[in-house]
Amino acid sequence: MPTTVTLQPDFFDPFFLILLLGLILLISGLVKFFRWNKERRAIKKQQKMLQAQTMQMRAVPAQVKARYTDQLRQLGNRITVGSIPPRTGYQQMSLLVRTFVKEYANLDVTTKTLAEIRSMGLPELTALVEEYYAPEFSPDEIGDVQKSITATIKAINKWK
Repeated sequence: MPTTVTLQPDFFDPFFLILLLGLILLISGLVKFFRWNKERRAIKKQQKMLQAQTMQMRAVPAQVKARYTDQLRQLGNRITVGSIPPRTGYQQMSLLVRTFVKEYANLDVTTKTLAEIRSMGLPELTALVEEYYAPEFSPDEIGDVQKSITATIKAINKWK
């Protein structure tokens, strides 16, 4: 009695293998494209927000400049007299200038780091915060407080 076997066609035909590879490449390419597009849109959105915030900057009235200048001079006097240490003075000076920018440029920089302020494109503020950084965080008393106060007053008066 003869036995016969009928074979089924090959499942792993080269055509199906090439089709499967193509599908995998297409899906991975689409995933990469959507990730790239999402990042690009997030960057554009962040740039638009920054531009909108920068454009909201108002003219600073003279009496406001005078008020902040007066507060800085009072701070300098308290440091000179010795009622507060220079480190605390630098911290308060930084808070004053950051509050000034928040109030009149509509940019909340009160909790931003130096790197974040630098990325915002405000060179005057960046220079001031850089000047305050070492004395603010140093355990030793370093820096010239009166020079820093003078530079801060000049920057505030230069603001339009």
